[in-house]
Amino acid sequence: MTEMELVEAARGAAFEVIAAAVPDFLDFVRQDTQPPFSMLGDIDFENDGSKHAPFLNITLELITVYRGKDRAQLIALMGAAGGALSDAELVAPGVEFSRPRLVNGSASGAGPDGVTFAGVQTFTLTAEPA
Repeated sequence: MTEMELVEAARGAAFEVIAAAVPDFLDFVRQDTQPPFSMLGDIDFENDGSKHAPFLNITLELITVYRGKDRAQLIALMGAAGGALSDAELVAPGVEFSRPRLVNGSASGAGPDGVTFAGVQTFTLTAEPA
């Protein structure tokens, strides 16, 4: 199994776990999508193994955008998506994952329009061929 196959397996497994708990969770945002929404953001990875025996440290970013008067709603939406992923058992054929762990996050104040809030959560996990 290649490094990129492991990355795709992690992306797919994380998406499935979150989408099962948050039905409108997005893998990407289409043009003109209006808040609120939560989606997968950046996926970073590093191979601590070798080409023929990869062991990836993967960082997944969850992004949440909310439009309204109260940042508490943003935090609640972040909790739904992040809570589904945190310590979840990820499953993909031929791959062994560690349980995702929340390492940091941020819930912004209102943007220039006064009503749009954004949040980011970063999770880490490992992936290797089973």
